[in-house]
This record gives sequence, structure tokens and C-alpha cells, in this order.
Amino acid sequence: MIFQVNGDSMEPEYPNHSYVLIKRDETKPQYGEVGIFQVDNSLYIKEFRKEGLHSLNPKWPLMNKKDYGSIRFVGRVIGVISPDEFATSDEIRAFTKNN
Repeated sequence: MIFQVNGDSMEPEYPNHSYVLIKRDETKPQYGEVGIFQVDNSLYIKEFRKEGLHSLNPKWPLMNKKDYGSIRFVGRVIGVISPDEFATSDEIRAFTKNN
């Protein structure tokens, strides 16, 4: 899956408006892994820590699990994708035609 980052809480590693590639996986993440988490009804990109969900940007506080109704791990962040790496309409048509 691909998600667009909305906000500066994970800068500088995951800048606002950047795209991240996610490997969907609902098994428990390891401490220190960055993933997508569903917190109540919203999605967040955060680093998983024993204390809670951590932002790389120090101006944002820790999201402590006791402060939220539910937290569910959606998947692991594999990396940042540049918009020029997306297939163009012509490339999609050619792929579809040949497959």
C-alpha cells in the first residue's frame, strides 16, 4: 500500500506530503519499527516504542496507549517513494494491454 504523509511529526525522515510504501502486516511490530497505526478512527505513521507511539520530530508528544480507545497496527513502512516513481497513464495502459 502507499500512503501520503500528512503533517510534520515524522520529519525529517518522512517529510510532510511524502509518499511511503507500506507492507500490510497485522502481527505485532518490533520496538523501533516505523509503521502505520490506526488510533481510534485515524491513521498515523509512528515509531513503535514500549511507552507508546513516538514521533521523530521532537515537538510532538508521545502517543501513550492509555490515552486512546484503541490502537491497531496496520503495516510496516518499507520506505519513501518519489512521485516520479509512480507509473504514468501510458505505462499502465501498456502493462494492462500486455498482461
